[in-house]
Amino acid sequence: MSETEPSVLCNLITTILYLIPLTVALLVIPFKLISDTRRKSKTIGFFHPYCNAGGGGERVLWAAIRTMQKKYPNHKYYVYSGDTDATKEQILLKARQRFGIELDPTNIEFIYLK
Repeated sequence: MSETEPSVLCNLITTILYLIPLTVALLVIPFKLISDTRRKSKTIGFFHPYCNAGGGGERVLWAAIRTMQKKYPNHKYYVYSGDTDATKEQILLKARQRFGIELDPTNIEFIYLK
């Protein structure tokens, strides 16, 4: 064995030892980022001071939320409203009766503002 063979072998082993963690990192990290992104909940907020009034602006609000619910069913929707005299159920019932817009109540929450 010549003197150059051990150094070539040592360089080869060192290179392999550096490449293994790098390869693992390049293969595992992207999948972890994708799965973390999928697990994070998405939230969308709407501000409408009088969402229970029953006018044209309210129709636009409910149509927008329903469209979003169809496209993004796993998102959470928050409506910031000043209608403190009505419950979530009453507001959604009025939207259905007045405009014929059926909303999924499981992912809508109301934040009542004073």
